[in-house]
Amino acid sequence: MAEPATAAAISTVSATSLIVLASKYLGVDIGPLAVIILGAWCGSFWALVSAPAMTRLQSAGLAMRAILLSVLMTGAVSHLLSGAFGWQSDELLIIVSIGIAALGDRWIDIFNSLKEAIMTGIGNVFKKKDSQ
Repeated sequence: MAEPATAAAISTVSATSLIVLASKYLGVDIGPLAVIILGAWCGSFWALVSAPAMTRLQSAGLAMRAILLSVLMTGAVSHLLSGAFGWQSDELLIIVSIGIAALGDRWIDIFNSLKEAIMTGIGNVFKKKDSQ
């Protein structure tokens, strides 16, 4: 019998592959909101697998937070990315929704990393030059 973490990772990869394929081929027929919801659902699997052990209620809460955040933010983020890189926003919906939901509760880590990068950049700009 496979280890629980290995089984969860395998089932997550399988579910992710099926959801991405379904949204790719049925995306035109089911509409953009359904593609976003499928992607958010898929990303919430990744968030659950990477989260520490928790109860069923806590897991359901994490999944709902990830899905709702992804549904709310996907449109705006894909529009910003399409403007920045010249891609069509409809093509980015599934990728962005999976990415946002997969972050789960790790948003604080991302904001801390951005803060450190900005502070390092500012420190490098205003660093005193060595006099030789």
